[in-house]
Amino acid sequence: MKILITGAGGFLARNVKERFEREGHLVVSVSHLDEEGLFQETRDCQFVFHLAAVQRSENEQEFYDGNIGYTKQLIGCLEAHENACPVLFTTSTAIRRPSVFSKTKIEAERLLRMHVDRTGSSLYVYMLNHIYGRYGKPNFNNVIATFCYNVSHGIPIVVDDPSAELNLTYVDDLLIDFMACVDGRRHVNGDGHLVPSIIVRKTIGELVELLGRIKRGDPCTDFFEVNMNDTYAYFNNLRDTF
Repeated sequence: MKILITGAGGFLARNVKERFEREGHLVVSVSHLDEEGLFQETRDCQFVFHLAAVQRSENEQEFYDGNIGYTKQLIGCLEAHENACPVLFTTSTAIRRPSVFSKTKIEAERLLRMHVDRTGSSLYVYMLNHIYGRYGKPNFNNVIATFCYNVSHGIPIVVDDPSAELNLTYVDDLLIDFMACVDGRRHVNGDGHLVPSIIVRKTIGELVELLGRIKRGDPCTDFFEVNMNDTYAYFNNLRDTF
């Protein structure tokens, strides 16, 4: 199957591309700057992961251009080719809080649902919590990327509220959910949102304590600790500076 991914360089896009190529799919990633590439690849793609998004910016217009404008462009390309392939769109629990990010992601989702109404396509909308794993960017993607990088490189971490709780999903577990969508084993949930099938709830204090044990080389006691250990190992070997 030919799979198209928007947001070529992102944390989630890199993981999706790597996993689905390993499964034998033809995977093409396009940058939001590559208009010609988007038009060409939407001609015959059979599934779209629409992962491109502007999450943070000092320029408010970038949210409108990156989240709404680019979604319009994707839809326009698909409809120009009369391609009604399924689309998986990722949004965030952060849209529950008022912000320009929330406003633009909600509008992008509305546009995709209108596309489905016009074309009969299938749409999977995933409401994501804190996704962690390899390729995360410290001080940007999530707190675990930041904590793993800092602890492994001897950089102090700041914790304002150790009792604050996070809903966490390991990226490989999320990819299994995504595979079910591509294979047609996950049903579209009407106008609702899909959520990761595996979510672990931990406090910030628990994460800091666990990372201390991982750094000491203590044995892992469950799957969550194994996944955290693998994530820590990735950042421990990372030589880029952030």
